[in-house]
Amino acid sequence: MTNSLLTRRRLLTQALGGSTAAMLAGTLGSRPLLAHHSASDVRKVLVHVMLLGGADFRHLIAPAPGSAYANAFWQARRGLYQNPAYGSYAQCFNAEYTEVSLGGGGFGIHKNADWLRRQYNSGNVAIISNVFGSLNRAHDHSQLITMAGDLDADRLGTNRDGWGGRLAEAISDEANVVSLSGGVPIFCKGSDPAARLDQVVHASNTRDFSLPKGHGHDQSESKVLARALKSYYLGRGPSALAEHQRNWPFAIFFQHAAQIQAFGDQLDARLESHVADRPAAIQALYQGALTDRYWGGQCANLYDCMFATDILGMRVAHMEMGGWDTHANQQGSVDTKFSDIFGDDGGMKTVVNQLDQNLKGAERKLTFVFNSDFGRQLRANGGNGTDHGRANYSIVWGKQVNGGAYGELFPNSEISNNGNGQSPLETEGSDIEGRTSIERVFGALCDWVKPGTGDAVFPNRGTSALEFGTTMDFI
Repeated sequence: MTNSLLTRRRLLTQALGGSTAAMLAGTLGSRPLLAHHSASDVRKVLVHVMLLGGADFRHLIAPAPGSAYANAFWQARRGLYQNPAYGSYAQCFNAEYTEVSLGGGGFGIHKNADWLRRQYNSGNVAIISNVFGSLNRAHDHSQLITMAGDLDADRLGTNRDGWGGRLAEAISDEANVVSLSGGVPIFCKGSDPAARLDQVVHASNTRDFSLPKGHGHDQSESKVLARALKSYYLGRGPSALAEHQRNWPFAIFFQHAAQIQAFGDQLDARLESHVADRPAAIQALYQGALTDRYWGGQCANLYDCMFATDILGMRVAHMEMGGWDTHANQQGSVDTKFSDIFGDDGGMKTVVNQLDQNLKGAERKLTFVFNSDFGRQLRANGGNGTDHGRANYSIVWGKQVNGGAYGELFPNSEISNNGNGQSPLETEGSDIEGRTSIERVFGALCDWVKPGTGDAVFPNRGTSALEFGTTMDFI
């Protein structure tokens, strides 16, 4: 079976009312197969990036030396910086971070994420502080809460909708969530329990989207079988459907095969006419330039999909990267991940730059939001890592973002006496204090995609937590 499946149940159920020919007409309508496509045809797309495992964004950004907070920060987290071990915080900061200039500085962004720093200085990045979703430290439940956008989500309630699926529904019947990852997470799923995938397209490999093409050389068993199956479905389908009643139990297989093939052929034709050969920089993302080739493949899928947003109905997309559960050797793990996402040869810079060159203006239709299960604890543990925490930062990138820091990046309360003679930065097990609900952040992003959808997707956001003095006008 192909590893890229069209999962729009709506299209399939429409097909069950008639013949294969009628199905294709109803699905594809009058859109020309090789329609002209330019950046003006691309509508706004929100990309949700889930960093699985609990990303420590306090390792991505750090206070500039010289303040009382910076001194406490160093004492609490110096164990994370062991390769090499630094003699002072100033030495560590100068080697690991570059101070930002926007807003007067005061903090640095990790040098492995230097593209992100330059984008921040250009006003394209918003860092929203002290954001919380889950108030527990369990991976499964916290991921469910973040994907669902529901702070009250039942830990065992996995047959449910996600906030990406609800957003697609709020936009229109023709809007879809496109999962660019290996699976279809709760984030993508819709509100109808009988049709969770009604507005979902799974594009785990945009270059192998229709019926299986097989693998290996032309005479390999895999390719011979793929050609035989394709020929059977195309040749036998119309007559089989004509000979049998509509409720023939095997009709759905022929109809579904025709649907996938027609949809896949249209996508293939669009890519062939506009981006037959991916740019070398895009290919490099999944061929070895990045440590995480899975992430690189998703970036390549996103690049392709931006040339076919009309075919896919893509208004929301999902991407993911695993491996953020850094209980030990955090520096050796997350530094590489920062490079893969935010570095000068990383996925973000490459996709944005290549879109700017080859579908100019399309990059301005994209907004990314980076989230994780939860944050990490304030203090390093004995294994040069950090343990599960609660609140974290949300990072938003986009050319239409009102860049800057929202909320208190490094709260003074973290260096204040917490009642036991110590500050939180001195206390084992302390977390970043959650002050702003994910509903506030996600709701603002929904309104960017289509005004008015934020309250539809998050009906309680108006009464949810918001850090004092902070606004959600980052976009």
